[in-house]
Amino acid sequence: MTVQGHNFDRGSVPRSDMISSRVKIFNRVSQLKLLLASLTCLFVLGPISVDGFQPITPPPRRNGGPIVANGRVYYLDHIPKHCQPPIIDTFSNGKLVKDNRAMMKADNPHIINGNIEIAPKGCLYIEPGSALRFAPGVGMIINGTLIARGSEDPGGRITMTKANGEDIGQPSGDWKEDARLVLGNTTRDGRLDLMYRGKWRAICTNYNNFTAIDANVTCRHLGFLKGNFTYHSFSRNLTDYILWEKPGCVGTENSLFDCPGALDVNMKTGMHICDGQEVIGFECEGLRPGLALDHWRGLDFYNSTTEKRFQLQDNYRVYRKVAMSFLEYLDISYTGLDSFHGQTSEYGIFYPKAAISASPHVPMMNNVTVMFGAYDGLNLTEIAGPIHIANSTISNNRGHGMYIQTSVGRTLINSTEVSNNWGDGIKWYLSNVTIFDFRTK
Repeated sequence: MTVQGHNFDRGSVPRSDMISSRVKIFNRVSQLKLLLASLTCLFVLGPISVDGFQPITPPPRRNGGPIVANGRVYYLDHIPKHCQPPIIDTFSNGKLVKDNRAMMKADNPHIINGNIEIAPKGCLYIEPGSALRFAPGVGMIINGTLIARGSEDPGGRITMTKANGEDIGQPSGDWKEDARLVLGNTTRDGRLDLMYRGKWRAICTNYNNFTAIDANVTCRHLGFLKGNFTYHSFSRNLTDYILWEKPGCVGTENSLFDCPGALDVNMKTGMHICDGQEVIGFECEGLRPGLALDHWRGLDFYNSTTEKRFQLQDNYRVYRKVAMSFLEYLDISYTGLDSFHGQTSEYGIFYPKAAISASPHVPMMNNVTVMFGAYDGLNLTEIAGPIHIANSTISNNRGHGMYIQTSVGRTLINSTEVSNNWGDGIKWYLSNVTIFDFRTK
């Protein structure tokens, strides 16, 4: 049928409408091509970052090693995936690390004047050869992941030490070496021994308690701030003893031997002089003013990041949590001044702190040295995972070399020297195992 020059057959469309439809289709095709081109561009360039200055695409691999580009470190294949690629950063005033960060050798020395705190989802990578220098009383608190893996190459070890003061080869300050506490859990509690007339001797008092002043002077003699007098155990006639009823300290002394009662006529010695009596002990706290004032705090791993790994036992998979942090080819020295803890208790009062503290999971440690600390080299408490320390040196610290309290055992210490520490070399306890802490599949 024809109407005004147009043929209208069944299903036909006016020519003008057909042209209009073709234009619309053309426009839509053009828009689709433009969209595809944009997507292709995005695919080639990589994701656009929110902040606008992070890298758009990783650089190509070269020689199989890490590559620094666009403010990041790429291809760190030896660190956990969740730590890659870290952003290069510095920490002069300390910082809370919430994401992936890196400290680089090129920024040596890193002078750090505030605590570095790694949040549970944070990760800090330290490049081999980096030198960290901490101001007095500050350190690292790791709730996330710390990767401090140096290398055996010349200049490849990572160093962490104090920012101020000389390297004198021992904990700084006037430490006494003629008094000690033994047979306690820590070097801050136990039976009092004094070096007197060439021998270490325990002390009895005819059940005359030391006064509070005497007790505080005793703790200062030992390197602490203050403390309490206790009776420890009955004498065993294992060595000569001292019967010393009343030191009569004034309160200004830093040594029991400076007290008015420290006269030979008052300090009686002999094998059986303390028969039937309890020898005395003390529980001390704090750090005596003037000691370790230029030391830094140390590394504190508390609820740090873990991953689940399993072992087959009786055809079952037994899963355990293992720390993801790793310390290797690392030198730590002059730790132990905890001003962070002191500010939460009494202003201006400092506390001793281990060079490496961990609970409940311990980082892997290989070829680590810990020296000249004001307290324990390692203090690992309430541990619920494996401990592996290899090829390391723990020496010349004022506490125990290692204090370990674990509920699972699984402790491997191999090719490691622990020597010349003021307390015990290694003090190891096994506490009760809670079997339902582990899951099987």
